Amino acid sequence: MSDVSNMTSSHLCIWQQNLNKSNLNQHSLLHGPHMQNWDIYMLQELYIHPNKNTISSPKFYTIYPTTHFSHPERASRAVMLISTAISTNMETNPIPITRCSSYSA
Repeated sequence: MSDVSNMTSSHLCIWQQNLNKSNLNQHSLLHGPHMQNWDIYMLQELYIHPNKNTISSPKFYTIYPTTHFSHPERASRAVMLISTAISTNMETNPIPITRCSSYSA
């Protein structure tokens, strides 16, 4: 879905997955044959290298939470990978992400 011919469509294909902080799970996802079928990957509990970066792909922009670099002592728990085929030629403002209390039933 990430080829340029599909970018004229009004639909985005989004994949969301919890990777359980597994380096192997993340590599399998990013190097699998289905990688090109999605426009946006929303990854939770991803693997973070000791240098504070994660594993990505040259075909995707990695979007970290706004606090990822300003507060490196806080481990990021989610990122978005946005296909490079999607135009980013627009002015955007970061979306503030605040820590929320978790609720259980």
